[in-house]
Parts: sequence; structure tokens; C-alpha cells
Amino acid sequence: MGILQRVNWSGVVVLLLPLKILVFLLFVVGAGSRVGASFDSWVSEFSGMGGEVQPGDDPDRDGMSNVLENFLGTDPSVFSKIRTEVDLEGDEFIFRHPRNPDWVNDVEVTYRWTTDLVRYHL
Repeated sequence: MGILQRVNWSGVVVLLLPLKILVFLLFVVGAGSRVGASFDSWVSEFSGMGGEVQPGDDPDRDGMSNVLENFLGTDPSVFSKIRTEVDLEGDEFIFRHPRNPDWVNDVEVTYRWTTDLVRYHL
């Protein structure tokens, strides 16, 4: 079954950063409208996935789902670590991470964050 047949799969990546700021990267597959490859065509380019080709799968067991690997530009079949940077400049929170310039066209990504680690809800 292709991902476009499972429209609106969504997932959340939660990062607890050193400054006690919780960052959420929200992914919705089937909602994007950019020009370029679809998730299905991108994931089909990798061997060694063992059938784990859905957006939320993690065939290399590195803690990053396939859709996150695409967004960050890493290989979903090879264990990866990413480098992130977090800064506070005045009252601005800055979160830097790699991003694939050609991430798939049928995925929409949004960010949410909070410093309230107790009461925050998506």
C-alpha cells in the first residue's frame, strides 16, 4: 500500500533540548503540495529497509522515523546521528538542524515549542 493511499498519516518528533525547551516537529503525509518526489518514490530508492517503508517506521533503529530522515536528509537504512544547535539570543530561541533541500512534496512540516514541560498539549 502506497503512502498516498494512507493520506494524512501524521507523526510527532519530540526533542527535549538542553535549555528545557520542548520542540515538536509535526509531520502530515498527504498534505504537502510542493513540486518534487513523493514520499513513496523517495523511500523506494533505499535498499535494506526490510519492508519498513512507512513514514513512522525506523528500519535502522536510530530513533528517527523515515519521514524525519527525509526531512533531515539522512539515509533511513543507515544509523544516523544529527547535529543540532540551540541558542538563546535575548528573548529569541534559535534551533538549527540540517534540512534536506529536496524533501518530499507530499509532507507538511510545522514546528511547535514550549518551556512548560508539564501542561503543554499538542
